[in-house]
Amino acid sequence: MRSLPLILRRALLSATALVALASVANATVNNYGNLAGPNIMYLNVVETATQFPGPMPPTLLGAPQLAGDSLDFNPLAFAGSVQNNDFLVQDAQLSIDTIMTNSPLGQISKLTINEGGGFIVVGGPGAAIARASLITAPVLVAQVNGGPAPTTVTITPTLTFSNTPSGPVTVTQNANSIQFASNGGVANGSWGITATYDVAAAIAAAGYPAGSRVTKLGTLAIDNQLVRDTDLNSFSYIDKKFFNITVTAIPEPSTVLLGLMGGVGLLIGGRRFRKAKTA
Repeated sequence: MRSLPLILRRALLSATALVALASVANATVNNYGNLAGPNIMYLNVVETATQFPGPMPPTLLGAPQLAGDSLDFNPLAFAGSVQNNDFLVQDAQLSIDTIMTNSPLGQISKLTINEGGGFIVVGGPGAAIARASLITAPVLVAQVNGGPAPTTVTITPTLTFSNTPSGPVTVTQNANSIQFASNGGVANGSWGITATYDVAAAIAAAGYPAGSRVTKLGTLAIDNQLVRDTDLNSFSYIDKKFFNITVTAIPEPSTVLLGLMGGVGLLIGGRRFRKAKTA
């Protein structure tokens, strides 16, 4: 039977308690500034990284890089293992003040957060746990058709989970987390969480007419957590191998037209070259 201190510790390591823990612990703040892709701008991207027990990591998500209109993070430090009645909590809070199109004629149709990694748990039933959580706040539509949104629309994300476990393990999933508990032996596998904000569907449901374009979203706030906890003679490991934010954007009509004109120009030029070559 588990000791009372371990039971209390498991309660402390609940997702709700972790949010409070991250807010009071000494944390590392990284301001990545503004990043602009071909069609989308991300303004004031800030990560707050916490680890308990310490020391505080310089970063967990890593500095983001643009891949088209997506933000790709490099979460190499978002990993760790514990054993024999020890525990480790890592928490990364990410905020982006504004996500907007580069042009008032552009359009944001969808926002997706995608993450995943691997896990290992070793021990008797419930002796070791590894948990990943993705807590996402609703996002406000700030602009429609390049101007202030006349009707307030708040978009709540839909979360989906995936996992491919191998070995004796108990998998538990709730609204914003997935947990792997040892079940007598060695178990490992991969996990993934995706949060999708369907922007186009949200404004249609709010009664906006067809053809309405969302050009700016308000603050995106994310709390991202990995937890490991062990009893005696057990082991837990979990990591985050990727974390990215993707905005599905429809370019402004002039950009599309220029692309089509460029394609037509290449086609005509190619035909002229072939005619000149055969003449």
